[in-house]
Amino acid sequence: MLNSLMLKKHPQDFKVIDINIQFTQLNKILGPIHDACYYLHSGRLYFIGDEEAVSTKLREHGFTTAYTSSITLNPVNNWEIIRPIFYKALHFYFVKHNSVSVWQPRRMNKLLKQAFILEPTRFEDTELVHEIYNSSGERLIVFEGFSYWLEFLGSRIALTLLPKVKPILPLKAVLEAQDMVCNSKNAYLEAGPALIRSKDFYFDFRKIALKRNPEKRNVLNAIVKLLSNGKEEISIPVGNLREGLVFSTEFTKMEEVESDFYGR
Repeated sequence: MLNSLMLKKHPQDFKVIDINIQFTQLNKILGPIHDACYYLHSGRLYFIGDEEAVSTKLREHGFTTAYTSSITLNPVNNWEIIRPIFYKALHFYFVKHNSVSVWQPRRMNKLLKQAFILEPTRFEDTELVHEIYNSSGERLIVFEGFSYWLEFLGSRIALTLLPKVKPILPLKAVLEAQDMVCNSKNAYLEAGPALIRSKDFYFDFRKIALKRNPEKRNVLNAIVKLLSNGKEEISIPVGNLREGLVFSTEFTKMEEVESDFYGR
């Protein structure tokens, strides 16, 4: 069994605007708009979202958007355009999920996409947030989570999840979700190996980080059930499409991928 959820449905129709703009400028203008997922490629803005809202925002900042066209894109042939749009949708979904708090640390490699569960601390007998105390009464909090990426398995797109843990050393008694997102007032320290060893958390942390594969699978199953709201599919909005990306909640099996790959 792979750690991959197959994509069952995705958008194919995109809006296009010819525009002379830099990506940094574009992100400042459209970045805060969560119902518009976009990508700039070869002087063209590809997006899914409210056409009028996008055009108005651009015009407010002095950019001309005289003509907007529609285009149908195929993932196999246009993956360099489609992939970042889908990633933006995933990011918004994980951060804004209404039944589970998901945290994406700001200090991380932008190419490494990760998310960690803030709450609930336990779900269906699976612990998702661990607390470790040392002999001095200091506390280490370890969040279960995952790194993720989109990839092709055969000719189909899959969302692959790899279990990860994130240890932090809180600097205040009670951490709010906003503290985790912004680390406001330096609410915590991200705990690296040296800090974990010096604070004598290493052996307890190791038990969590290096848990057996069946335990890791239980964590992934719990996370998927939370992200799907207990449904049989994970439905992720893309721009103003409420059901833009629809993923299966069943992890795919290698036999299925091999069968597709060899055309049997």
